Amino acid sequence: MADIQLCHIEIVAGQSNVVKSVGFLICGDSKVNAYNVYDGLSTNLKRHLHTSFDYWMMGKHNNNRFHGWNKSSFGGAYVYCFVFKFPHNRFYGFLCNPNSRNPRYQLCVLVLHDNKDEDETDETNLKRVEEVRSQPVVISELKKLF
Repeated sequence: MADIQLCHIEIVAGQSNVVKSVGFLICGDSKVNAYNVYDGLSTNLKRHLHTSFDYWMMGKHNNNRFHGWNKSSFGGAYVYCFVFKFPHNRFYGFLCNPNSRNPRYQLCVLVLHDNKDEDETDETNLKRVEEVRSQPVVISELKKLF
């Protein structure tokens, strides 16, 4: 994947939450498509997704709506990756703690959307998220938030 040149992060849920928020990475790279898909969702699908955001921000565990990957999955390569899901749709992103003044604060930055029809996770999506997460411009944009 080539370096991403321009991007920004838009927080869409939990703007005033001191513990967790959800945002989208928005840029011109076609592999970073989560926001474009989100923006085109119907009101009902957005509502469903935002309910999932709310559950996560409140600390309610619900593997039917979202989950991450622990060290036992994929050899621990994707412990920062996270997914919000609803039937046949997956919004993949990464978790980070970008606020140095509040290290407990966690942000989920959604990067890409994919349709899913099989049970197993397509590792390609997780690899893409990891590649994006480590891009200098993404790290810089995270620092600008705080």
